[in-house]
Amino acid sequence: MGCILEYVTTDREGYRQYKSKLEDCAICPLREVCFSKK
Repeated sequence: MGCILEYVTTDREGYRQYKSKLEDCAICPLREVCFSKK
């Protein structure tokens, strides 16, 4: 499950950055995985 993230840009190190829609994250069952402390 989850949502498809929208590509935003590539940073100076070459990593691609993506963003999510706030309303998608609010109801996502995987939210705890994304926002857990690492």
